[in-house]
Amino acid sequence: GLTGLAGSVSATAQPVTTGTLRPAIHLAHRAELSPQGIPIQYSGNWAGYVAQPKSGGASSFKSVSANYNVPSVNCSATNFAFSYHWVGLDGWTDGTVEQDGVGSFCVNGSPTYFAWYEMFPAGVTQEFTVNPGDAITSSVKYAGGQYTLALTDITTGQSFSTEQACA
Repeated sequence: GLTGLAGSVSATAQPVTTGTLRPAIHLAHRAELSPQGIPIQYSGNWAGYVAQPKSGGASSFKSVSANYNVPSVNCSATNFAFSYHWVGLDGWTDGTVEQDGVGSFCVNGSPTYFAWYEMFPAGVTQEFTVNPGDAITSSVKYAGGQYTLALTDITTGQSFSTEQACA
């Protein structure tokens, strides 16, 4: 089944500009529950949430979307700062993730900002440049055996939409 993902990652190591952004979400830890009784999972490389269908009801999610702003990175504080924000489907109980979002990172002390998508395990595809503070809407939808990954920079009017089959 499909699982909805929404996440972000920020760190001071080398950013992912090629390769993949698959969350490392299955780490050994003691079982914990939130005060509401929701199982808590931990990751070594991302923050966000995983939405899973309730048992007895729907068996999968077919779409996920979010509205957010492009974060800025402070290259004077850390030469290798980076941050990625995204939404996606899958990735919790299987080996694929279909996702899109924005990336921000420092290259030789200068910030770089871009919109991207990924059909994991394939690598990240950069689409266009964005700016810190830009208003973004992004989504991933599944229908008829195809994924539609779409992102719009509302501030500049730039956008992409691509239909992809899962490998």
